[in-house]
Order: sequence, then structure tokens, then C-alpha cells
Amino acid sequence: MEYKGRLKSFSLSDTGRVMVLDISEIITPGTLQEDIDYSITIKEWKAKRSLSANAYFHALNDRLAKKLNISMAKCKNILISRYGVVETIDGEPIIYKSNAPVEYMIELETIHTMPVKVTEENGKQVTFYRVYRPTHLYNTAEMAALLDGTIADCNEQGIATLTPSEIERMKSTWNTQKA
Repeated sequence: MEYKGRLKSFSLSDTGRVMVLDISEIITPGTLQEDIDYSITIKEWKAKRSLSANAYFHALNDRLAKKLNISMAKCKNILISRYGVVETIDGEPIIYKSNAPVEYMIELETIHTMPVKVTEENGKQVTFYRVYRPTHLYNTAEMAALLDGTIADCNEQGIATLTPSEIERMKSTWNTQKA
């Protein structure tokens, strides 16, 4: 279960145990039980991107790939590396070192990477790749940036996209939809 709530007040007893939240979601009777311990995590709520936004990105990606005569996987990796979100651990970008050639890595759907450095170690070529987060994990702001960049690339190639008002209408529904 995941609920959206707003911190109304916060206070700690001598044992550090009291916290009061106002949960804005409706909790049906029986959903939570009094005699069960629950794990509660508090983090800033961010709207998730809508499934329609992700589907629209993939539709545009497919059209752009056909126009550029490249694979959909390669096109997606290029778009994500231009407009997407770098994957991080503790705030540091993930850099993946591999002996896999760029031509192989750019065609992968399971990991989104772009080369940042090619070098030689022990007589063999080694490439360092920056890793990008998969689009299904994007929030609304991240998805909007990816879509805006993808739409700009499509427009440069003469590919028809939704009108600006249709795009704004789609974006306006993101805060009310759950992904």
C-alpha cells in the first residue's frame, strides 16, 4: 500500500515515537489493523508520469527511428541520453566500464548507456558508459523534459506530433493520473 499524505504536525516523545500525519487517501476499514507493526517511510511526494506520456514517447521514438533508418533501441538510447535522467548512486552518476563495443551497447533495451570515454587497457579497448534511468521510473517533470526534447527532434525531421495545445492538455492530466 502506498498513500499520499501531508505532514500536519510532528512531535517526538521522550522515546522518539510520536508523529502525526494527515493521510489524504481514503483508507477503507480493515485495510490497516491495530495489532500489526507497519514499516512507514516518509519521502517527498512527486507525481509519477502517466502511462499515456510514456506510450507517446515510445510512439514518437518509433517514428523517429524509422525516419532516421536506425533501430528503435538505438533511437531510444540516443533520446534518453540527450533528454533523460542520469542514473546515480548517492548522487554520483553511474559509470559502467565494459569491453562491449559501442555498437552493441547502444542497441540494448535492458540498460540505457552512452559512451563517455574509450581507452585501452592491456592491449584491449575498454569503454566507459554513462548509465541512464529507464523511462518507466520518471516523474512528471523528467518525462516532460524527455518528451519536449523528443518532440523537438521529431519536428526537426518533419515528423508530425501532437499540437502544442494537445501536449499541454496531456501534461495537465499528469498530476491527476496514477501511473
